[in-house]
Amino acid sequence: MPLATREGLLGSLGQIERVQLGEESYVYVKPMSAAQIEAITKKQGSNYDQIARVVVACTCDENGDLLFSKTDVSKIKEGMSPAYQITIAEKANEISGGTLVDEEAMEEAEKNSGTGVSCDLSMS
Repeated sequence: MPLATREGLLGSLGQIERVQLGEESYVYVKPMSAAQIEAITKKQGSNYDQIARVVVACTCDENGDLLFSKTDVSKIKEGMSPAYQITIAEKANEISGGTLVDEEAMEEAEKNSGTGVSCDLSMS
């Protein structure tokens, strides 16, 4: 196994992954950088504000091109199924290697969504 290089490490955010949303639709989710995670977790707002920011930062097409922009946060909160938001946020957390949305926020969102979707965004 070769020694990692500077260039290799700086370009090692990881692979995008397909996430199933319901029976017939899916999106891709890409990992976030430490800078993106820090920016999202430092911002204030409701639990769903935080989750919607994760959705914006990670939801992409098969080429890694983002599907949403920062201006879509409110639209996501108003128009996207809470179950989809939680599913995307959970996958983003998994592939980014950290807690993007604090556990209390996810538990509260789960409880309020009434979807029965379970999320564990812990570091285990």
